[in-house]
Amino acid sequence: MRSKAHSVFREMLARAVLAAFGVPVLCLLGWLGGWWWYLPAAAVTVIALGEYYSACYAKGWRPYALAGYGWALVLLYPALFVPERAWTLTGSLLLAATLSLSALGLIPPRKSYVASVAATVFGLAYIAVPMSFLLHLRHVDIPALLGFSGGWSFTHRMGAVLLALLPVWASDTGAFLAGGLFGRHKLAPVLSPNKTVEGAVGGLLFTVAAAVVLGVPWL
Repeated sequence: MRSKAHSVFREMLARAVLAAFGVPVLCLLGWLGGWWWYLPAAAVTVIALGEYYSACYAKGWRPYALAGYGWALVLLYPALFVPERAWTLTGSLLLAATLSLSALGLIPPRKSYVASVAATVFGLAYIAVPMSFLLHLRHVDIPALLGFSGGWSFTHRMGAVLLALLPVWASDTGAFLAGGLFGRHKLAPVLSPNKTVEGAVGGLLFTVAAAVVLGVPWL
């Protein structure tokens, strides 16, 4: 038990150090906005797409990876630089990506043409489009929506982003801590053998706590 607790706390220390450096950098880049906010999001999107496309290749599918990367970068653009038309443009661009990839699959034709196009487009819808939502959150002024006009400009620019990201991070941290220390009852043994009921409860409590703390300056 002691070695298990030691392992959990060592992992928690590593996460705390990462958060101590990562959160301020994230906040600074988000506050600056523009290309400072776009480029890190683009890098994360490309890395995530690379993981997804690698999994596709491992299953025998052949997505158009290079075209997918290019379209992913295009899909991120409207959310940050044309926010007032972001939803319309993102949907139109995803349709254009689907059509262009469908045409690409015919030159030269592939036996697994439909699967290749579907795998590529799904990666865009599953990874690039949600990332564009995250970029767009910078334009959502949560304090103003709640009728709070004062405060510093940082909360008006980054409040929605932090409200989306930090509770998720808190949930993961709480689930890891509670599950590692007290986990006894399996939550879904077939789907995820390492998940426990205790971890799920810990994740929920940490999520609520993070959301409450983030809401304090706007009450």
